[in-house]
Amino acid sequence: MLKWIQINPRSNLYPRQIPVAGLDSKWLEARKGLITDLMAALQGDVVGSKDFYARCGLRPLPALVRFRVLDPELRSRLGKLSDITASAEEVAKLTLRVERIYVVENVQTGLAFPDVDLAVLFMGLGYSVDTLAGISWMKEPQSIYWGDCDTHGFAILSRARSYLPNLQSVMMDEETLLTHRPLWGKEGEQHSARDLPGLTNKEHAVYHGLKDQRWGQKVRLEQERISWAYATRQLLLWA
Repeated sequence: MLKWIQINPRSNLYPRQIPVAGLDSKWLEARKGLITDLMAALQGDVVGSKDFYARCGLRPLPALVRFRVLDPELRSRLGKLSDITASAEEVAKLTLRVERIYVVENVQTGLAFPDVDLAVLFMGLGYSVDTLAGISWMKEPQSIYWGDCDTHGFAILSRARSYLPNLQSVMMDEETLLTHRPLWGKEGEQHSARDLPGLTNKEHAVYHGLKDQRWGQKVRLEQERISWAYATRQLLLWA
């Protein structure tokens, strides 16, 4: 593997295209860090890039985003497509005139969303919410985030707000949390940060309450546990 990269330092191939006997994606995935360090040593550049693809001259897989077109008229202009998965780079090139953007964590929640005029919905990104950073047409419309009410849900919200400063959260407040007490679950490993820079004061109060075990040990309210009738009423406040 190292010899092949030395001979082909800027191949721009995807890893699965590398013609090295015995190499497969699982083998490579488990050793990317090691290969990066060894290549840096062989190249005499141990303080340079730690990115596996940049160091080895390979092409990374595109970051994919999945979104739904909630506006019927807009769908008609897109060949009636409503559920679209594409690279973030391709999505950024679209010229979608929308007034509202929803970002939800759970895919099934996103699929259950009703039609909303002049709106699109992104779903299932998790911490890969960073991929939205390059989609410039998302900056102006009203944007709404609905995720799990747990420490990682707030961490994702904080990260997303660094790219979408006007992002508003829904159903991640104390009232919603306490209203759905019978449906609480338990979060495995809570987020390590004491404070998250992208949260409002009210959001921080809930985040700290979860971190401090104010309502119980590692309490979490998963998005999909919230009554759909309750959720619809809350979402209509933003319509």
